[in-house]
Amino acid sequence: MTDDKTHLGSSETNLTDSHQNAKETSKNMDSNPMVEKISKSAHDTIDQLSETAVDKINNAKDTLSQFSGNFQEKAHQFMDKRDELAERLSAPIKRKPLSAIAIAFLAGALMTHICHRHR
Repeated sequence: MTDDKTHLGSSETNLTDSHQNAKETSKNMDSNPMVEKISKSAHDTIDQLSETAVDKINNAKDTLSQFSGNFQEKAHQFMDKRDELAERLSAPIKRKPLSAIAIAFLAGALMTHICHRHR
């Protein structure tokens, strides 16, 4: 167990040293004009890509919103047509319910006769 603790302590020291070295390297790079120029160019590119991405996302949202509106409008039109058709089909049944029952019974009997005949 002592070896494990020693090993862990050694790892912590290595991490601390690595972190310190990274800080020093970063300081040295920040003072280099070439690194600063590349860094600025990279930041500018990232900013430009970010703005482009935001524009694309906003365009996609607008298109989706438009599509959603059109879809809802078409859905309402479909439901209105469905209700209109249901009313047109049910009106004669409501006027003459016994005739509707007789016609449905005869249609069922005819279908049964046709289905059994083809066996």
